[in-house]
Amino acid sequence: MMSTGTAEPKLPSQVAELAAQQGLGELIDQRSNGNPFKGAVMALAGGLLSTVLSCGVLALAAQTVKFLRVIAILLFAVGIVSVAWSVVMLFRGFQAIYVYQGGVVYTRNGKARAARWSDVSEVEVQVIREGNLFAGNISNYVVKPVGQAPMRVSAIDIALPDGERDPIGALLIRLANETGRPVSQRLVGKK
Repeated sequence: MMSTGTAEPKLPSQVAELAAQQGLGELIDQRSNGNPFKGAVMALAGGLLSTVLSCGVLALAAQTVKFLRVIAILLFAVGIVSVAWSVVMLFRGFQAIYVYQGGVVYTRNGKARAARWSDVSEVEVQVIREGNLFAGNISNYVVKPVGQAPMRVSAIDIALPDGERDPIGALLIRLANETGRPVSQRLVGKK
């Protein structure tokens, strides 16, 4: 089994049971979005720090160099975005995907569901459209089982020997192709 983390996390019992019930075979790889509470606290702390720094830089700009106002405004904007991102992280909650030869198990906030590859209508690769800061980068892979909500996996950017950039993404695409499931691409983000 290949793991995308440095330490191999323990497989939750409900995931193992569901995979066994569905006959998904051997676990190949897995990914989680990490602890949403820790991420939210870090984003909130960064946001508060940026906001406090913006106030200090603005006070300094009033006494000396006026162009520091631009830096203060940018720091304040980073602070607001970071605080908003901390809320988004809490609403997303804990998500993980476990990729098996015969399908996937997806967990969100402790609830697990599974889909065999034969039950997947498509795997969608979401690419950030032109006009955005990260245009052309993959943002998510979405496994779309028939009769279920989509299973979203955030992309990460890691250089692989085969020219791929994300081990889970490459694995999902390979398994979808091997099982005859279509792989589509959709542009995301504002125009």
